[in-house]
Amino acid sequence: MKKSLNNSRKTIGILINEIDGWYGPPILKGIKKVALERDINLLIFPGRAINSTVRDEQQHNAVYNIINKQKLDGLIIACACLFNYIGSKESESFLDSFKDVPLVSIALEVPNTLSLVFDNKLSMYSIVKHLIEAHNYTRIAFISGLPSNSEARDRYEGYVAALKEHNIPLDKNYIVEGDFTEDSGSKAVELLFQQIKIKPQAIVASNDQMAVGASHKLKEMGVKIGRDIALTGFDNSDEVKFFTPPLTTVSQPTFKMGSLAAEYICDLLDGKSIDPCINIKGELVVRQSCGCLNIQFKKTTLKNAKLLSTNIDFDLAVQSFSTNLDNNKEKIILSVLEPLTISLSEIIETKKIIADFLDDLYEDIKAKNIKGRFLESLNYILSEDIALKNQAVNWNNFILSFRDIILQYATNYEILSLAEDIFYAACILTNSILTRFESYDIYNFRKLFRETLQTSEDFNTTLCREDLIEMLKKYMLKVDIKQCYLCLYDNPTIYLPDNLLPLPDKVNLFLCHTEKDEPYVECFDTYEMLPDKYLHLEERSDLLFTPLFIGSLHFGYIVFSVNNLEENIFETLREQISHSLNSQLLLNERKKAEEQLQIAVNKLEKYNHELHNLSIIDELTGLYNRRGFYIQSDKYYHWASSNSESFILFYGDLDGLKKINDTFGHKYGDEALKAAGKMLQKAFRNSDILSRLGGDEFTALATNISASYSLQLILERINSSFTEFNESATLPFTVSISIGYSIYEPNSQLSFDELIQRADANLYKEKKKRRDILN
Repeated sequence: MKKSLNNSRKTIGILINEIDGWYGPPILKGIKKVALERDINLLIFPGRAINSTVRDEQQHNAVYNIINKQKLDGLIIACACLFNYIGSKESESFLDSFKDVPLVSIALEVPNTLSLVFDNKLSMYSIVKHLIEAHNYTRIAFISGLPSNSEARDRYEGYVAALKEHNIPLDKNYIVEGDFTEDSGSKAVELLFQQIKIKPQAIVASNDQMAVGASHKLKEMGVKIGRDIALTGFDNSDEVKFFTPPLTTVSQPTFKMGSLAAEYICDLLDGKSIDPCINIKGELVVRQSCGCLNIQFKKTTLKNAKLLSTNIDFDLAVQSFSTNLDNNKEKIILSVLEPLTISLSEIIETKKIIADFLDDLYEDIKAKNIKGRFLESLNYILSEDIALKNQAVNWNNFILSFRDIILQYATNYEILSLAEDIFYAACILTNSILTRFESYDIYNFRKLFRETLQTSEDFNTTLCREDLIEMLKKYMLKVDIKQCYLCLYDNPTIYLPDNLLPLPDKVNLFLCHTEKDEPYVECFDTYEMLPDKYLHLEERSDLLFTPLFIGSLHFGYIVFSVNNLEENIFETLREQISHSLNSQLLLNERKKAEEQLQIAVNKLEKYNHELHNLSIIDELTGLYNRRGFYIQSDKYYHWASSNSESFILFYGDLDGLKKINDTFGHKYGDEALKAAGKMLQKAFRNSDILSRLGGDEFTALATNISASYSLQLILERINSSFTEFNESATLPFTVSISIGYSIYEPNSQLSFDELIQRADANLYKEKKKRRDILN
């Protein structure tokens, strides 16, 4: 049971397969109507059928994992839909998780639970019986639901019972299993005609959706429904009422079931005693798909019209008519109510409407006014009722039923004729208003569709979460959605229902759209569903929870307050927001990958640069090594020869390196080599090419230089650099170098190797000269 909260308004959870399909919307509308009347909050969880095998439907089940029963006063579960793909053990396990919460089950009898159960067996029996008795069909194929579904089993039993009662053998070849989806109906027809190759006279589908799928396939095959073959459905969904040809089906009062479920859960919470199982009957709706013309002539009340008196004074006849109406008012009201599928809460209100209509009708007949108070009241009631999208009363049936009953009390031909004219005008008015509102609904839907399409395009171009949130805010205001909460996990998570992988513990509230612009909680525990301050606002609310996912990747969930928008808009929004979040995730991952790639490229470039340097740079001195020197000098040699430039090539040996190594060790020898490298760098320019070829050998190429002027200057700078070093150094020896050179002049025919050989020869002469001086 829900913990005590400051807000005393009760909160009811609704677990339903979907809000944008054929079966769920009228149930939800019935529940919402009672919730409005009795001032209760609704939390709606359209989590689809558990473990569904249809596309990604199973991923919607994730929303059931966030339900916190401590925040619910009661539950309404459309059990038959939710348990379509699972057996009794899994169903019991699921319901057991809510055992502490008062519960009403729709369409499935649950032990120790208040259950609203539709008589599927008898209703299916009536369809098959009609096909047999009205059309003499004996070859009747059957498209069943899944064996795990209790409603599917009951409907199959109704089919079998009708065949048995009429002594028609049960042929398994005529039975094909479906799963209540349109696609399975199409596949069933394909199986019957193309694989099993039988020719049934009629096909009975276990629900309207499969009948529609079967119809599409039959039309594709060129089979004329209602002439070549009969086809029936089950549910009388809004989608098939104007189908071509109109579909014969069973009317399942889903709106009434929803409103009754809401009435009963409220009564349970108020401590009232209610029967544990309420059975609801269906009604056979005969249309043209079975072969009937579906034309009804209701003129029976006028068949004896000529026998009615025309001689009685009209005023006396009217007074007698009034007395008859007054004396039979309660009977008339109950007779009019009987065919209407309305909830308990509408009965009192509808009784008053009928009583007022009786008074208005009497006054109009008395005044001989066909377009009087009755039509004015009807116009007002119809406009108000339809504008509020009240599905409780089928107003066409209401007018016809009212007419049939009232005309029975007419004892004067003129009164009967006036009443008939008034009811005829009422039928025209009713159809006119219905058509007007349907046209207005179509206009609004197209407008909403265009706006949603534009918003979807905007969603697809959002590159960041902040832009998405701003677009959502604008759209919520545009379509008058009062509340919207975008709840996202820190990181997207993989949801695998079979492995019972838990959802993240925490969720972040990135958007809190309410009528009050106030600070909001930014992070909360996932099990909270939503912080209490948003679940229990001052105004009553119907909140829809739906998961945000692509494939098995879940980003979080979004919560909408449900208004009178078309139900499929919410699913469209869910999909678009999910795609936008996924695009942003992919974009972020791409950016991260590009950043990582750029880092890797930079590292590779740095590594290649270092590797290149290692291959051309002498590690000890930092000058070019032999390879580096030849690469750089060869380039310069060819450039100089092409551009008539001169340069000087120097070739030198470090004096006494072997003696230094032998006397002081290689460490000091390395110090001498490094010192020589530094002194050469000091003596030459940055544009010159310096190298240590190896051992004690050094080279230098002085670029773009006049030999006659610069040779002696460079030699002096070399000697000066070494002299200055030795004067300040604390080494136990003197560092010196012997230098040879060769000069390259423009138009010279010397190759680079010949220049090196000349420089080496000059070096040899220089060293010999020094030895001679020393000796």
